[in-house]
Amino acid sequence: MYNDLEKQAPTIQYVSAKTLFPIIRQLLNEHQQASFTVTGMSMWPFLCHGRDQVVLDYCSLDSLKVGDILLFQTEQGNYLLHRVTALRKHQFQTTGDGNYFRDGWFANDCIIGRVVYFIRKDKQIDCCNVKYRLLSRLWMILFPFRRLLFPIYDLSIFNNGEVFSILNALLHIVTANKFRYNTFIHCFYCWNKGGVANGFM
Repeated sequence: MYNDLEKQAPTIQYVSAKTLFPIIRQLLNEHQQASFTVTGMSMWPFLCHGRDQVVLDYCSLDSLKVGDILLFQTEQGNYLLHRVTALRKHQFQTTGDGNYFRDGWFANDCIIGRVVYFIRKDKQIDCCNVKYRLLSRLWMILFPFRRLLFPIYDLSIFNNGEVFSILNALLHIVTANKFRYNTFIHCFYCWNKGGVANGFM
């Protein structure tokens, strides 16, 4: 009997955002951390649906900065987990990493919390990590090119978790002041043919 119970799969209960996020808001306001598993692909390639778990902490306005990933509630009552791409007085702008359009501007009091790290395949990735912040900043810079980049998602190498390797290669190009639009297209063309991994890593 005991062995049969051990073999049973754990029960997974799904709850709505309207149920979950008010609880998370309360925990964060009490300066406790909260976590949940990401749903949706609007934050791909940095966060993936059903795979990555984010851990949030309370976010003070004086520490808010471009590049932070925020959980917030819009005036329409929708909950978003997107990256800050611009700041102005009493407002912030966000963009999903997997989107090629801006979300718009939101009042600072919409903020529920900020992602401090995320967990992927039992590995903890700190959002304050220098390399992570450089890669995420590079991805923000590449915003105008996302329409060109998204079809690459269908290639198997991305499904094997190699997106950070590709972004890392691009990071080397940018820091070496060799980045040009044609170079960018050429790199991904070569990578699609199997050459970039050898040429840049």
